[in-house]
Order: sequence, then structure tokens, then C-alpha cells
Amino acid sequence: PFLVDQDEGEMKLWVPLDVRGQVPVGLYVIGVDVSAGTGNDFSSNSAAFVIDRLTGQQVAEWASNTYPQQRFAHVVVALARWFHQAVVIPEANYASAFIATVIETLGYASVWRRSTEVTGFKRLTQKYGFWVKDDDVKLKLFETLQGALAQRAFVPRSKEMLAELNEYSWKNGKIIHVGSTKTDDESAKGRAHGDRVIAACLAWHVCAEQPLLTPEAEEREILAPPGSMAARLKEHDQQLVPLGDPWDDARLDIFAPVGLGLGDDWG
Repeated sequence: PFLVDQDEGEMKLWVPLDVRGQVPVGLYVIGVDVSAGTGNDFSSNSAAFVIDRLTGQQVAEWASNTYPQQRFAHVVVALARWFHQAVVIPEANYASAFIATVIETLGYASVWRRSTEVTGFKRLTQKYGFWVKDDDVKLKLFETLQGALAQRAFVPRSKEMLAELNEYSWKNGKIIHVGSTKTDDESAKGRAHGDRVIAACLAWHVCAEQPLLTPEAEEREILAPPGSMAARLKEHDQQLVPLGDPWDDARLDIFAPVGLGLGDDWG
């Protein structure tokens, strides 16, 4: 992949690049909302939203409605590897082609998996991506993001995402994008459209679900007794986690955004 600095592009960055064109080392997570990418009048945006878990700040955003799922998967994996093996959390609804390309074709393993309760303990499954089964689940995602904004734990940089966030509302017991009935942006029309807000909610879900522990908190963490069910489940889950810990070092400051266009040659 390569980047072209320009006024308008699919991606915006809020971090400085070093002399080699690399982003600062950090603990990154990428929330992903996947659309069909047909580019027609009612085709919604596919969006990737990048947060640094160390600071809670948005560091990048990518959005386009012209990339089919398989091609969008190449974009996201390129971004994830560029952002130091970032954890990717896609919305799983209607994204089977995207997830299959990421996991099977491109072999990217650092993808968020759903968990299930086993005798009081959470256990990871082999089901990749976040499943938004109903509006109650979506509301919980929105409320978690809203709480983080109110507490200033999450620092957004995207004006487009904030504008879309203010356009959601309840109607007849459903969460709808009110702006979709008013906007001139054809990619924002329709109740089931993909957008930056869902991608941001998913990225923050990982931050809220797996808060970083301070050294003091790590010392107080209670270890499961050897041979217990909890210890065996933890050992099993660790065998499923890909080698290499993406949460290693710290990152640097945030600069003003720069519009960047991603090239078409993904190697």
C-alpha cells in the first residue's frame, strides 16, 4: 500500500509520521462498518475508525462507498498492519465476505471474537466480529460511546462522525438515522446504512471491554488456581490468541488532520 498526500481522500490522519512514513507505536484498535460498496446512489459508506487505547484519542479514519467487501478487507488489513498489528473489530452483520477475506485470504489473525458465558466465566468463541442482533444492542453501543464522550475518556477528531452521531434518533421503537431523510449525501440514506458512528462505537467497545490495567492493578489481579476450570479455560483461550502482543509500547502526540488518498495497488 502507499499513501498520497492530498486535500481530499478516503483517509484522514491525526498523528505525525516519522521519516519512514510510519505511525507512532501505540495500542491501536480499528472499528469497521462494512457496506456493499457498489458506489450507486443508495450505497452506504464502509468505514474504518482507529483509536489509540493508551490515550483514548481517534488517530485515523477511512470511509468510501465504492469498495466491495473483499477490496475493503485489503484496505483494513493494510491499515491494521500499519498501525502495529491493531485489533480489528468489524460489525458481523452482512459482512461474511469481508471477514472471510481478512481471516482466510489475508491471514490476519488479530480480529475480535465474540465471547460466551461458561459457568460464570467468559470464553472466546470462533465467531469473528460484533453481531448487532437488535436495536437494544445498538443502543448499548451508543450509550457506551456517549458515556465515554461525556467523561472525556474518548476524544474524537472526525467532524463527519460527530455530525452523523447527532443525526440518530428513536422512531417507532427503532434507532434510525434522521439525517438520512434530509441529507444530500446519497451514501447516508437508508436506515441500514453503514457509517463512521458504528465503526467508532465498535472501536470504543474494545477499549471499554478490555481496559488497560495500571501496574498496581495488575499486581492486584487475582490468578485462577492451577487446575481449576477458570485456569483451564484461560489456558485454552491463550492457545487461540495469535502470537505477538499488539499492546506493547506508547505512542506520540496528535497533529492536525491531513487528507490522504489510498492507492489502488495493494500488492
